[in-house]
Amino acid sequence: MATTSSSPRPTAASAAAGRRCHRCCCSHSAPDGWRSTTRSTARSTSPRAWRLDCGWRALPASRSPAPTSTTSPAARIAGHSPCATSSRSAPTSACACSSNDASTNMTASTRRASRCATISEAMATLIRGISLLLLPLLLGSCSRLLFVPMTPLVRTPAELGLQYRDVTLQAADGTRLAAWWLPAQGDPRGTVLFLHGNAENISTHIASVWWLPAAGYQVLLLDYRGFGASQGRPQLPAVFADIRAAFDWLAAEPASQGPPLFLLGQSLGASLGGYLAGADPALRARLAGVVLDSGFARYGWIAREVASRSWLTWPLQWPIAWGMPDGYDLLDQVGHISPVPLLLIHGRSDPIVGFHHAEALRAAAREPSALLAYDGGHIAGFRDPQIRAALLRFFADPARVKEAVH
Repeated sequence: MATTSSSPRPTAASAAAGRRCHRCCCSHSAPDGWRSTTRSTARSTSPRAWRLDCGWRALPASRSPAPTSTTSPAARIAGHSPCATSSRSAPTSACACSSNDASTNMTASTRRASRCATISEAMATLIRGISLLLLPLLLGSCSRLLFVPMTPLVRTPAELGLQYRDVTLQAADGTRLAAWWLPAQGDPRGTVLFLHGNAENISTHIASVWWLPAAGYQVLLLDYRGFGASQGRPQLPAVFADIRAAFDWLAAEPASQGPPLFLLGQSLGASLGGYLAGADPALRARLAGVVLDSGFARYGWIAREVASRSWLTWPLQWPIAWGMPDGYDLLDQVGHISPVPLLLIHGRSDPIVGFHHAEALRAAAREPSALLAYDGGHIAGFRDPQIRAALLRFFADPARVKEAVH
């Protein structure tokens, strides 16, 4: 496994070239002078409490509950001596407390212990009740919980100084889909189908691929149904029809005839595109290479991990994981991508999709394949010129994928 270290701590100038998604903590690269406005526009969307890429944040240490005594109320009562007064008020010859005082103190302590037990039992009952009420809702709509679409477009490629063309696709079920076509500068060296991650849409995720046209690669950016200007509601397995529609459009586009075709998926897009590339031999045969950046191995894994980050959803992590769509996991198909060369990219410090997902995918992948690991977070690799250079080396000679990551 080849590794590449990212650049040192960013300076103020380099920090302007990146931004952080306000919903899912995803780091994106962006050209100089591009200021994201997604925070203000996204506020108008319907907030949802739980999302795969936008999990509940752990409470800071300052908000953690104060430590309580490990001694039970009964033990505290048993250990309380009504004669344990200070030396100033307790004569050495006799106890200063009467039997009535002792009885009163014992009764008060017993009442306090009883109230504590009642409150604890009530809280436990409340949590169980909330769990039972939420469980049918969560299990009935887990497929929809996978997606966090945003419809407003906050930028166009023209505002980044890029030439582009609006493209309208149609899925097999008639759903109209929106996409952008970015032509290469000069003769194209290859074509890249870009499948973005969860949350937002192509107008923000373009930050990961805006630099490819200058390197000689033409790019088709697809918005899944429900994202951006695309119609419909996103859910599995319907989104696979959207990806197939993008492949069909590329097959008919004159500009994409001849140059090699690459699939580049990030996060959710990596899991969707990688699964389809492994499951569909006809589609796989059209690819010269597959790049999966920060993809998760199984939907159940990532669902459980996100649910466990909040005390509210922690009791539901296993039911939520069991309710995830079954049969569409990347881990089950990543080995079938071979003999098409596969490049896995993942940050060791990814707080959204843990690095163990990349390790599981690398273990299941067949040759030719390689894992390019970097010291960074979620889909943050393309901010590093070394990671960009490695991707271009892979595009230039996919069969030598292991050499590309060095």
